[in-house]
Amino acid sequence: MSSCCSNTKIDLEPEKVSEKPITSSSSENCPACIRQGRLVSIKTLYHHLKQPWQLGNDSEPFYFCENTTCQVVYFSKTKQILNSELRHSVSKFKEEKTLCYCFNISVADYLETPCLLDFVVEKTKAKDCACDVQNPSGRCCLKDFKKVKSV
Repeated sequence: MSSCCSNTKIDLEPEKVSEKPITSSSSENCPACIRQGRLVSIKTLYHHLKQPWQLGNDSEPFYFCENTTCQVVYFSKTKQILNSELRHSVSKFKEEKTLCYCFNISVADYLETPCLLDFVVEKTKAKDCACDVQNPSGRCCLKDFKKVKSV
């Protein structure tokens, strides 16, 4: 299984995590909340939609909205995709929020068992993760662990 994190430095500093070069604009504003969303691959989107065949034009870029109060999860210039259209709801609420989608670790799990980070780092180094398809944002979750600790 290929790993989206195989070229990512195992470092929790967001500015030190390497990103793949993106040919389209890496961010756009969500049409619902006007907050900035991040580009996701079409592969990520296909793995999260209940009915991916209904997506239609897959040549336009899609973005992930991380705003915890916004109902939109993915958007493009012409479409908005809500939680109800996904195979699994993307919880944006703090304690319920999934921190690591590859290994099903919630914020609450991590706060209760901080050594889970060591497990995720180990599995990421071993290329046993699949963040590019498992994580709705299409990105590695390691930097999200640090965000939880700093709150």
